[in-house]
Amino acid sequence: MYELSEYERAYLECAIDAEGNISCTKAKDKRCLRGFYYKVWSGFSNTSPDFLMKLDDICDNEGNWSLVKSKRKNVNDTFHLYLGANTCRWVLPQLSLVIKEELRILALEALRLSKEHSRYETPHDELLEAIYQDMKRLNRKGKVMEKVDEYDEASSS
Repeated sequence: MYELSEYERAYLECAIDAEGNISCTKAKDKRCLRGFYYKVWSGFSNTSPDFLMKLDDICDNEGNWSLVKSKRKNVNDTFHLYLGANTCRWVLPQLSLVIKEELRILALEALRLSKEHSRYETPHDELLEAIYQDMKRLNRKGKVMEKVDEYDEASSS
């Protein structure tokens, strides 16, 4: 992978802060000792495939695409682009987000810890679970607005 240009970094930073998602989920896997593993990913949803194609190009075409067809009239279909853990390991350290910076930092820590795991040895389960719960809390609707309120209070002081 390569170092992002200033333009590419800015494009990704805006896209993640405005339209994107950084998340950690528990993915079921019978092969794992505990029956699941922690999966860090980033994703985007948009009705414009051109917007998502640009993001995918910046990320070296590492994304996975899906299309959700709308069942309602006069509502556009939605395209989804998902970036996996390896792409996040490469992209996230190069970014500096505004709204989702805490999620970015938690994701990087989860990626670092999970790199030391195997199917049979999970030395950082408690830390990963705490990160998973923090990311889940931050991704709930309304938590971003709390951050905006904190910023408004801090800037008015």
